[in-house]
Amino acid sequence: MNPLARASTFFALYFFALTVHAEIVRTTIVKTINIDAPIEAVFDYATTAANWSEWHPNTLSTKGADDHSATENEQIIETLKFGQLIGPQLFWTVSEHVVPNKWRIEGGDWLGLVHFDLTYTLALNEDGTTHFRRDMIYDMDSNIVGRFNIFAFKIYNHVMSALALTQLKAAIEAGEIEQE
Repeated sequence: MNPLARASTFFALYFFALTVHAEIVRTTIVKTINIDAPIEAVFDYATTAANWSEWHPNTLSTKGADDHSATENEQIIETLKFGQLIGPQLFWTVSEHVVPNKWRIEGGDWLGLVHFDLTYTLALNEDGTTHFRRDMIYDMDSNIVGRFNIFAFKIYNHVMSALALTQLKAAIEAGEIEQE
């Protein structure tokens, strides 16, 4: 089958799938970690999108409001990577920005197949370390990609979320941020 026929078939099936009423599959992944750094420094580093490629394994690059801790209604475009493959872009809007305790962004892909709600919640531990919590909630159309979610995407996101927090802790504790 030639490339034009393959593309036509893909888009025909895709648009057919969009017209079929489907159930939405919601997945929630919560990961936490304690970081030996001031809460304000952790908040600023984690919520500055230009830093994401340093600690989040799937972030290739960011643009938009990415050079500072993005505030409410600011937008970030994240280009993803999966191994050597450059993946899709996610379009994020900051919906909550409460320094230094809570940051929330909502977004999704340009096709509207997946909607993400990502919240970082930070608290000061008694020993002066920062408790960092990452809640990722995503909704997927079960007829298009939700079934894939059951087998691979959910497991993959659990692994990547844990790795992301481990790498965030390592980056911050290694002194890659200015600590007050």
